[in-house]
Amino acid sequence: MEDVQALIEKEFKSGCPELWGHGRCPGLVHVDYAEGSVLKWKRLNGRAVCEKADFRPYLWANSQALADGADLKAERRSLEGAGYFDCLLSCSDAAELAELSRRLAELTGIKAGSLNSGQMYVSDAVSLYLMQSGETMYEGMAFEDIVRADIAVCTAGGNIENLRFYADEPAEVIEISLPDKNISLSVKDFASEAQLLQSFVEAVREADPDIILGHGLYDDILPYLKARGKACRVKLMLGRRAEGLRPKEAQSRRTYMQIAGKRYDYLSWEIQGRDAADTLFLARLRDVSVRELETFDLREVAESLNVSFGDAGGETDAAEPAAKVRRYCAALRRSADILLYPFFLQAQFAPYSLQNTILRGSATKINALFLREYLHRGYAVPERPDNAAYMGAAVGSEVSGLVHDVLHCDVQSLYPSIIISFGLGPQGDSLNVFLDMLAKLREFRLKAKDLKRREMKGAGDPVRINFYETLQTAFKILINSFYGYLGFGQGNFADFERAAQVTAKGREILEFLVDKIKASGCTVIEYDTDGVYFTGRPELMDSESERETFVKGLNASLPEGIEVDLDGRYKAMYSHTSKNYALADFAGNVSFAGATFRSRTRENYLRSILQKITSLVLNGRGDEAAGCIAELKEDLSAHRTPIEDLLKTEILNDSTENYLRKKQASGRSRSAAYEVALRLGRSLQAGQKVQYYITGTKKNVKLFESAKDVSEYDPAHPDENSAYYIGKLEALLDQFPLLLGK
Repeated sequence: MEDVQALIEKEFKSGCPELWGHGRCPGLVHVDYAEGSVLKWKRLNGRAVCEKADFRPYLWANSQALADGADLKAERRSLEGAGYFDCLLSCSDAAELAELSRRLAELTGIKAGSLNSGQMYVSDAVSLYLMQSGETMYEGMAFEDIVRADIAVCTAGGNIENLRFYADEPAEVIEISLPDKNISLSVKDFASEAQLLQSFVEAVREADPDIILGHGLYDDILPYLKARGKACRVKLMLGRRAEGLRPKEAQSRRTYMQIAGKRYDYLSWEIQGRDAADTLFLARLRDVSVRELETFDLREVAESLNVSFGDAGGETDAAEPAAKVRRYCAALRRSADILLYPFFLQAQFAPYSLQNTILRGSATKINALFLREYLHRGYAVPERPDNAAYMGAAVGSEVSGLVHDVLHCDVQSLYPSIIISFGLGPQGDSLNVFLDMLAKLREFRLKAKDLKRREMKGAGDPVRINFYETLQTAFKILINSFYGYLGFGQGNFADFERAAQVTAKGREILEFLVDKIKASGCTVIEYDTDGVYFTGRPELMDSESERETFVKGLNASLPEGIEVDLDGRYKAMYSHTSKNYALADFAGNVSFAGATFRSRTRENYLRSILQKITSLVLNGRGDEAAGCIAELKEDLSAHRTPIEDLLKTEILNDSTENYLRKKQASGRSRSAAYEVALRLGRSLQAGQKVQYYITGTKKNVKLFESAKDVSEYDPAHPDENSAYYIGKLEALLDQFPLLLGK
């Protein structure tokens, strides 16, 4: 991939240093902060070496907010421009910087991080270094150049996931899977578990990975290994060693992150010289756009990525744990290749370690890019604005039920195009970095897509094709995040007035399109944000040239820089409510949009039957729906429905400890998921899942009294509540009279 890296340098980096960074450090794979300096781990000629550099951590401050005559014990550097944070204060080490921040908060009476604070304090010293130096991770490296250690653990009971529940058992198998070789360690090959664990630590150090990876690494694998190590008096010394650096055991601290509005508590790990990546989190981030995962177990994740899971998990595996772990690791490795690649590319321009590139949101990363550029130019940074509400996109549904011959008209990159065409960048961005970077990102994405097309027409190298596709997707994600950044309350360059102007212009354009389509003799079915579904005018369905003429007419009437495209043609559409619909193409394939059809909070048997009968109706076989429903009811009554299809999967919004405390203090309503976890003695954090089913014989039951964890189910003595599940099925179908012809 050397030629591709050279092409990136020529085609992309030279044209936008504010995106890629002004510094250069080839082969940088990790940065650690160490008391007034940074340790830069670089992989050169396949070998990792450590280089030490002096570094003074700093914070941004408002000069007028600094108390006159106060002994702040910091070096001061003035910044140009009229931004609120107009000077930098630097200290000899991170501890002094933290004390400086505390002292400033005491002097001004406003804590760091609060609105109107006179300081902007960032505790991540590595990010501060990368912003100041302009260096980025993996400079000049291909994805294949990094070294990974993929870890899976199997306990004595054959458990390979959810290990936190088995920390008191002896470990039975540890397998480490690396890109160039497989290492399998089994307890039967050692005199004791302690020897097994020590050999595992030594194997990791010998392999010298840049990234340690696993599915459930943060909250399952590493805590489990550390607990077993403590019991066996073996320290988890997985980090790199360097001259003058005291080796230390892998350390963790509890924190949280938000993904699509859901809070996930987790353990953040610090492993000297290495990044820790968890494919569970990578899968959660990917699922924000696809919304197809329920349990997030590796088998489900792998299947969603079209990665074969083999026959891992079968009964024979319990007797062959080494084979089970080997197959598990093979699926893990291939899944991780897909999930990790986009973040590897993002880490090549974001001022974060790979670990934090994964765990920081898009708006946070954009803010860091702006801070880095302002720091490079020596300019003052604006203060965060007060939050302000504003109207969102136009959304509407004008036709319900089944419709045939449907077209979809889409405005290409609506919000980014509006921002660029109308110059709606943040008013506090005195250097115009926002608009310049957004325009270049759009140009880069088009270039990456063009390079992919050219490669597909030429030699068709799958590695390059995948690279260009992933690169353009990374650009697309950033581009689409620029609008969201305008309304990001933690962004220094956020601008709620501009965000409101962008959405207002978007509504205006979409409403214009809806009116234009109606005026052409077509019937609008549904519209949302940047697209319209419509039907009518048979010549549009039958003639490609008519469709091209139609699109040209729409584009001719739109503002410059705003373009539409007919990106979909469908045999039939079932419109339930706004943003909830199903589409059938001319090959009979059906896709679903909206929580009504895809929600993972609904049991699988309900989701499956709804999608099945909808597919039948859209493909002209609606008369078969009644038979499918009757068959499902019979299976439910006879306990023939697999228990997996009846499970309710809940992601907890709070810890079990907090739930119990609130219930005891205020009598909060009982929750089936929490009650199940507490009955089994499980201590869970926000973001962890519980899967349960309902027992009993009556249709109406109290869920918290009748719920059982999936682990309690005995297939030889099925106790699922058939009446309850049939009642839920009937209640669901009552919501779809138009679909069922009622």
